[in-house]
Amino acid sequence: APKPGPGVDIAFVSISTGDCAEALAVAADVSCAVLPLDLTGRHATTKDSALAGGGAWAAVLCPTSYLQKCEEATMLKFAIPLNSVPMPFIVRNAVVRVTIFTPCCVKPLPGAVICASGRPLTMTDDKGLAQFELPPGSHTLTAPQCSSTETVLRIEQGATECLTFCPPASGDLFVFLQDNSPEDNSSVKDSVMLC
Repeated sequence: APKPGPGVDIAFVSISTGDCAEALAVAADVSCAVLPLDLTGRHATTKDSALAGGGAWAAVLCPTSYLQKCEEATMLKFAIPLNSVPMPFIVRNAVVRVTIFTPCCVKPLPGAVICASGRPLTMTDDKGLAQFELPPGSHTLTAPQCSSTETVLRIEQGATECLTFCPPASGDLFVFLQDNSPEDNSSVKDSVMLC
Protein backbone atom coordinates (compact mmCIF):
# COMPACT_ATOMS: atom_id res chain seq x y z
CA ALA A 1 0.00 0.00 0.00
CA PRO A 2 1.32 3.48 -0.82
CA LYS A 3 2.43 5.74 2.02
CA PRO A 4 0.50 9.01 2.57
CA GLY A 5 3.68 11.12 2.28
CA PRO A 6 7.19 11.56 3.65
CA GLY A 7 7.29 11.57 7.44
CA VAL A 8 3.60 10.70 7.74
CA ASP A 9 1.87 7.36 8.30
CA ILE A 10 -1.57 5.92 8.93
CA ALA A 11 -1.70 4.25 12.33
CA PHE A 12 -4.45 2.13 13.84
CA VAL A 13 -4.67 3.15 17.51
CA SER A 14 -6.33 0.85 20.05
CA ILE A 15 -9.41 2.33 21.73
CA SER A 16 -12.02 0.83 24.04
CA THR A 17 -15.55 0.08 22.86
CA GLY A 18 -16.75 2.91 25.10
CA ASP A 19 -14.26 5.29 23.44
CA CYS A 20 -15.46 4.04 20.05
CA ALA A 21 -19.13 4.73 20.89
CA GLU A 22 -18.24 8.22 22.16
CA ALA A 23 -16.14 8.94 19.04
CA LEU A 24 -18.96 7.86 16.73
CA ALA A 25 -21.43 10.11 18.57
CA VAL A 26 -19.07 13.10 18.40
CA ALA A 27 -18.18 12.48 14.75
CA ALA A 28 -21.90 12.56 13.84
CA ASP A 29 -22.02 16.20 15.00
CA VAL A 30 -20.62 18.17 12.03
CA SER A 31 -19.79 21.14 14.28
CA CYS A 32 -17.15 19.08 16.15
CA ALA A 33 -13.60 19.21 14.84
CA VAL A 34 -11.79 17.15 17.51
CA LEU A 35 -12.51 13.73 19.01
CA PRO A 36 -12.40 13.83 22.83
CA LEU A 37 -9.97 10.91 23.05
CA ASP A 38 -6.47 11.23 24.45
CA LEU A 39 -4.44 8.78 22.35
CA THR A 40 -1.15 9.21 24.23
CA GLY A 41 0.46 5.91 25.26
CA ARG A 42 -2.02 3.63 23.50
CA HIS A 43 -1.05 0.60 21.45
CA ALA A 44 -0.86 1.18 17.71
CA THR A 45 0.04 -0.60 14.50
CA THR A 46 0.58 0.32 10.87
CA LYS A 47 -0.36 -3.14 9.58
CA ASP A 48 -4.02 -4.04 9.26
CA SER A 49 -3.13 -7.72 9.75
CA ALA A 50 -2.37 -6.91 13.40
CA LEU A 51 -6.00 -5.86 13.89
CA ALA A 52 -7.28 -9.43 13.58
CA GLY A 53 -7.32 -9.80 17.37
CA GLY A 54 -10.50 -7.72 17.55
CA GLY A 55 -11.29 -4.70 19.63
CA ALA A 56 -11.83 -1.16 18.42
CA TRP A 57 -9.23 0.78 16.45
CA ALA A 58 -9.11 4.40 15.30
CA ALA A 59 -7.34 5.11 12.01
CA VAL A 60 -5.15 8.18 12.52
CA LEU A 61 -2.95 10.07 10.06
CA CYS A 62 0.08 11.13 12.09
CA PRO A 63 3.78 11.99 11.90
CA THR A 64 5.88 8.83 11.80
CA SER A 65 7.77 10.08 14.87
CA TYR A 66 4.59 9.51 16.97
CA LEU A 67 4.99 5.74 16.52
CA GLN A 68 7.49 4.30 19.00
CA LYS A 69 8.65 0.68 19.35
CA CYS A 70 6.96 -1.28 22.08
CA GLU A 71 7.92 -4.39 24.12
CA GLU A 72 5.51 -6.41 21.96
CA ALA A 73 7.20 -7.05 18.62
CA THR A 74 3.99 -6.60 16.60
CA MET A 75 2.78 -3.42 18.32
CA LEU A 76 3.85 0.18 18.52
CA LYS A 77 3.18 2.80 21.19
CA PHE A 78 1.44 6.01 20.17
CA ALA A 79 3.71 8.68 21.72
CA ILE A 80 2.54 12.25 21.24
CA PRO A 81 5.16 14.89 22.13
CA LEU A 82 4.56 17.30 25.00
CA ASN A 83 2.78 20.53 24.08
CA SER A 84 0.98 18.75 21.21
CA VAL A 85 -2.76 18.14 21.02
CA PRO A 86 -3.26 14.47 22.00
CA MET A 87 -6.75 14.26 20.47
CA PRO A 88 -7.41 13.46 16.79
CA PHE A 89 -8.59 16.24 14.54
CA ILE A 90 -11.60 15.33 12.35
CA VAL A 91 -11.13 16.10 8.65
CA ARG A 92 -14.52 16.82 7.08
CA ASN A 93 -14.97 16.48 3.33
CA ALA A 94 -16.99 19.02 1.38
CA VAL A 95 -19.76 18.04 -1.02
CA VAL A 96 -19.15 19.15 -4.61
CA ARG A 97 -21.96 19.18 -7.19
CA VAL A 98 -21.21 19.38 -10.91
CA THR A 99 -23.80 20.21 -13.58
CA ILE A 100 -23.09 20.10 -17.32
CA PHE A 101 -25.50 21.20 -20.05
CA THR A 102 -25.10 21.43 -23.82
CA PRO A 103 -24.39 25.00 -25.00
CA CYS A 104 -26.94 25.03 -27.83
CA CYS A 105 -30.17 23.77 -26.33
CA VAL A 106 -29.26 23.61 -22.61
CA LYS A 107 -29.96 19.87 -22.36
CA PRO A 108 -28.27 17.75 -19.66
CA LEU A 109 -25.03 16.12 -20.80
CA PRO A 110 -24.89 12.54 -19.42
CA GLY A 111 -21.72 10.47 -19.21
CA ALA A 112 -19.26 13.38 -18.91
CA VAL A 113 -16.17 12.36 -16.93
CA ILE A 114 -15.36 14.70 -14.03
CA CYS A 115 -11.72 14.92 -12.88
CA ALA A 116 -10.18 16.44 -9.74
CA SER A 117 -6.50 17.36 -10.06
CA GLY A 118 -6.21 15.19 -13.17
CA ARG A 119 -7.78 12.07 -11.66
CA PRO A 120 -11.15 10.82 -12.93
CA LEU A 121 -13.69 10.74 -10.08
CA THR A 122 -17.12 10.16 -11.52
CA MET A 123 -19.43 10.73 -14.47
CA THR A 124 -22.54 12.84 -14.85
CA ASP A 125 -25.89 11.02 -14.69
CA ASP A 126 -28.84 11.27 -17.09
CA LYS A 127 -29.63 14.73 -15.70
CA GLY A 128 -26.09 16.00 -16.35
CA LEU A 129 -25.35 15.96 -12.60
CA ALA A 130 -22.54 14.47 -10.54
CA GLN A 131 -22.00 14.75 -6.80
CA PHE A 132 -18.95 13.69 -4.78
CA GLU A 133 -16.86 14.69 -1.77
CA LEU A 134 -13.39 16.24 -1.62
CA PRO A 135 -11.14 16.84 1.40
CA PRO A 136 -9.93 20.30 2.42
CA GLY A 137 -7.30 21.75 0.10
CA SER A 138 -6.99 23.01 -3.45
CA HIS A 139 -8.48 20.90 -6.26
CA THR A 140 -8.52 21.61 -10.02
CA LEU A 141 -11.83 20.41 -11.47
CA THR A 142 -12.21 19.59 -15.16
CA ALA A 143 -14.55 17.79 -17.55
CA PRO A 144 -11.93 17.10 -20.23
CA GLN A 145 -14.16 15.26 -22.69
CA CYS A 146 -16.61 18.11 -23.11
CA SER A 147 -15.07 21.34 -21.81
CA SER A 148 -11.72 23.11 -21.81
CA THR A 149 -12.62 25.01 -18.62
CA GLU A 150 -10.59 24.41 -15.46
CA THR A 151 -11.81 25.61 -12.08
CA VAL A 152 -9.74 25.60 -8.91
CA LEU A 153 -11.81 24.89 -5.80
CA ARG A 154 -10.27 25.85 -2.50
CA ILE A 155 -11.99 23.87 0.22
CA GLU A 156 -11.54 25.16 3.74
CA GLN A 157 -11.61 22.87 6.77
CA GLY A 158 -15.15 22.74 8.13
CA ALA A 159 -16.83 23.86 4.90
CA THR A 160 -20.47 22.79 5.18
CA GLU A 161 -22.08 24.37 2.13
CA CYS A 162 -22.32 22.42 -1.11
CA LEU A 163 -19.83 23.70 -3.69
CA THR A 164 -20.91 23.85 -7.34
CA PHE A 165 -18.98 23.61 -10.60
CA CYS A 166 -20.79 24.23 -13.88
CA PRO A 167 -18.30 24.02 -16.74
CA PRO A 168 -19.70 25.12 -20.08
CA ALA A 169 -19.74 22.25 -22.57
CA SER A 170 -17.76 23.46 -25.56
CA GLY A 171 -20.09 22.07 -28.21
CA ASP A 172 -17.11 21.57 -30.51
CA LEU A 173 -17.74 19.55 -33.61
CA PHE A 174 -14.86 17.63 -35.14
CA VAL A 175 -14.85 16.73 -38.84
CA PHE A 176 -12.55 13.96 -40.05
CA LEU A 177 -11.86 13.28 -43.72
CA GLN A 178 -10.66 9.73 -44.29
CA ASP A 179 -9.31 8.33 -47.56
CA ASN A 180 -10.99 4.97 -48.26
CA SER A 181 -9.65 4.59 -51.78
CA PRO A 182 -8.51 1.12 -52.85
CA GLU A 183 -4.75 0.55 -52.76
CA ASP A 184 -4.57 0.44 -56.54
CA ASN A 185 -6.03 4.00 -56.67
CA SER A 186 -8.57 2.87 -59.26
CA SER A 187 -11.17 5.15 -57.68
CA VAL A 188 -11.31 7.84 -55.04
CA LYS A 189 -13.44 7.15 -52.01
CA ASP A 190 -13.44 9.65 -49.18
CA SER A 191 -15.45 9.45 -45.99
CA VAL A 192 -16.48 12.26 -43.68
CA MET A 193 -16.99 11.54 -40.00
CA LEU A 194 -18.51 13.96 -37.51
CA CYS A 195 -17.71 13.67 -33.80
